[in-house]
Formats: sequence, structure tokens, C-alpha cells
Amino acid sequence: MRGKSRIWTFASICIAMLAVSMVSVQKAYAENTISVTPALVSGLGPGDSFTVDLVLDEAWMVRAWELTLSWNPMILRLNSATPIVEGPFLKTSGKPTFFAKSIGVAGELVTAACLITSYAAVDGGGVLATVYFDVIGGGNTDLTLEARLLDIDFYDMPVETVNGRYVSSIPFIDLKWYVPTAVELPPQDFAEVTGNGYYTTTDPDGDLDYHPLPPYIKTEPVLAMDANGAPESVINVQGGTMFFGDEIIFDASGTYDYDENGDTAPLDPSAFKWIIRAAGQDTITYRKKVYDSRYESGVELDYGPVISYVFPGDLPSVYTLYGAVHLGWFDLTLQVTDSDGNVATYYTWIRIFRIVPARTVMINIPHSHHSLSEDGNTITFRGKMQNLGGAGAFPYDALQVYLELARMVHGYFWGRLQFDVIDATGDVVGTVYTDAIWFGPTEITTGHMKATWTIPPEVGPGVYTVKAKGYFCASGVTFGFGATGAAFASITILP
Repeated sequence: MRGKSRIWTFASICIAMLAVSMVSVQKAYAENTISVTPALVSGLGPGDSFTVDLVLDEAWMVRAWELTLSWNPMILRLNSATPIVEGPFLKTSGKPTFFAKSIGVAGELVTAACLITSYAAVDGGGVLATVYFDVIGGGNTDLTLEARLLDIDFYDMPVETVNGRYVSSIPFIDLKWYVPTAVELPPQDFAEVTGNGYYTTTDPDGDLDYHPLPPYIKTEPVLAMDANGAPESVINVQGGTMFFGDEIIFDASGTYDYDENGDTAPLDPSAFKWIIRAAGQDTITYRKKVYDSRYESGVELDYGPVISYVFPGDLPSVYTLYGAVHLGWFDLTLQVTDSDGNVATYYTWIRIFRIVPARTVMINIPHSHHSLSEDGNTITFRGKMQNLGGAGAFPYDALQVYLELARMVHGYFWGRLQFDVIDATGDVVGTVYTDAIWFGPTEITTGHMKATWTIPPEVGPGVYTVKAKGYFCASGVTFGFGATGAAFASITILP
């Protein structure tokens, strides 16, 4: 636990500075006990608050202590204004004390340390610290205590701890969400890509301007994909960045209620009510102009502990300022009702990106007139994909928003090309894919990405349109997201 390690180190340094060069060696002491008081807190629910004291029963010649209290952060959180305060025990020495605290990075614990700064100690018992909690969820959680006592010479003293417990009749909600994630398999081949580095400056309006560095060339692996253009190996990764059109899996299967014996019990699927609403930031101001960033309204979803959802909304077909990336903010509320009518509510927000990679694709057909009798029944399509947001050169002022977010969120993506062969009536008579490769910001393949189409026997002579479309994963996280940029060419199949 990072938070815990940090404060223990800090407190130890403080004590070591006062102890100078003394080595902490344990002396013979009676066992001392520090308890969470009260030992049981119950009858509360979300929105309520309470405190617990960390109490030393009795000890002799105490000069310093260190305490760590931990809990389930989905049920309790520290009061933001007053998380923990020093108790009166060491202050009874009449000498100045030094008190330090640190909260765990996930809000799952608090660690505190206190010492008398002069050569003095305290006998007896009393309150070492008081912790202030707010209840944010249903369920039960232990209040687990770890402790350390030091005597007047900073020798460790034996100590036992007694934990506390918070108990609630409100169901406990355990919510996670997952994003289908492409797993990079051993590469099938390698391809060269070229790109531009960049550096930034700040203009008088406070906006970032991007400036090019010399181009570079590097080799990237070609990835294994299936016949439908998706990765061959996919896992569900928790908490990925979401894009419109992506699938997201909400999983509350770890949610539980309590039976008459106080043991955990599963809930009926009808107990779960999911609501997603458009929320958050409605407008964005850029260069003193206001742009609307509102999107689809949320909906009430199907009941059940696990659901799959795709955030709705087609991608814009025209690239405009702020068309490269749009942010959508959604509120997610899960309400769980147990058999006794107790209702638990879990609320969070989800950030969704809408990306428009205009002119992502270029197409080239070496032999646009293909003779079945002379050239055989296979034809090669070639194309390129770029990670430039539609810019053929760099920088573009109108692309600053895209570029800024791309560096932070989805600067890298895997990409592959899809070629659709379309007849005169608009029907697709054939589809082939290139291999996929990873792209960094500003990169484009130095050579063409190729796919070979075997002309079916039922496709006869005539003029056909070939549509090249890019598919890419905008951060190496999600997949199946289609680029709006597309390129067209025509082929003539001769007898």
C-alpha cells in the first residue's frame, strides 16, 4: 500500500532525527493494548457520519506512537474537513508534541504518528487519536488497526490491537466496469512507419501550439487479427478509456445483502436498477468561442447484476474544429433494493470520447484494369493509414485540441485497413483486410498496407468501386472502432 509505506517512512525519519544515533532495541514491557472504540458502529446509512477513538488502555513511559487504520473505501470515507485529529494522551506530558498524518491513495486507510519533541514520556492510558468518517455506501467493513508504541528512548514497546467493525442493513454494492481489450500477440511480421516528433509553446491566449521536430523512421510489429478485423485475443480490462460506439460491461455481481443470521446473501436480479444520463460539461470555450458538447440522453437499462452497454451516437462524417475529439460526460446510477425494501445507491461518472480521424485512409490500386484471362482471379489493394487527425503537415492550429488530447489519452493505436468491393447496385461483393500495426502520434506507414482479394466466380466483368476504411484501436485499449475517413477508387474487371 503506497500511502501506508509513505507515512511510516516519514514518521520513522522524524523519530530517528530525535533519537540521533540510537538503535531501537526492544525492552521488557508488559503487553499494551490499543483499541478501536466503540468496537461496533451500527444503525447508520449513506449520508450519516460517526467517529471512533483509538484508545490505549495503559502503558508506561510512552513518548511516541504510530497508528494505521484501514477499511473498505466503498463503504466509508474520511471526513474531508477533519479526517483525523490528535488525542490528548501525549499532551498530558505538558511538553510540545509533533503530529503527522497521511491518507492512502485510494482512501482506504489513514496513518498517523505523534511524538513528544523533548525528552519526556507519559504513563497511563487515554485517547491517542480520533478518526472522523462519512458513510457513503451500504455493507459491513472491519476497521483494522495496526500500531506501534515507543518509549522515552525510542525503544519499541510490545503492543496488541483490537479492531472495530461497522455494520449496516443497507446492501453493499460492488461495481466494476470493463472494456474489451486487444491483447498484443507475437507479431506476424514487421512494418516501417515514419512520424514527426513535436514540442509545444504557449500562445498569448494561453493555448498550446505544437511545432514539428525532424521526421523519423522506425519498425513496428504487425499484429495477429481474425477474419473480421478484430484482435485474435481479447480480455476485459477494468476502467479503460471509453469511446462512443465502444462496448462497456458493467459488473455488480459482487453486490450482496445480509440474511437473518447476518451472513452475506445474493440478491435477486430484479433488485438492480441501472440509469445512465448525459451530464457534466455541456459547452467548451476555445479561443473565446463557445462550442456545444452535449450528446445523447441517458436511458434506464435492463435489470440485472451484469449488463453490456454501447454508448450511442454515430460519428460525424465531416471534420470541423472540435470535430477531432468531443468529450461526453455521463452519470451512472445503480440502485439496489433488498427484500426488506432497503435501498443502496452507487453513483459515478464516466468520460466518453468522440474522435473523428478525418482522412485517415489513402488507397492505391496498382492495376485498376484487371483481366481475368491474363491477370488471374486475384487482385491486390494497397493503402496507407496515418495518425495525424487529417493533417498532411504539422502543426495545424485547428487540430490543437485533438493533438493535445491525443498525446495524453490515445496517442497510440493499432490500425488496419478494410477494403470493400462494391458493385453498380451498391452491394458489397467482397471484403478483405490488411494486417494491423501499432502507430504512434503523427506516424504513417512508409510503405503500403496490402490485402489480396480472390475474385469470386459469381463476380463478372464490370466496373466496381473499392472503398478503403480504417479500423483502429484509439489507445491500445478498445477495439472495433471505425475511422470516419474513407478513400475510394474504381477497378474494371475485364473478361
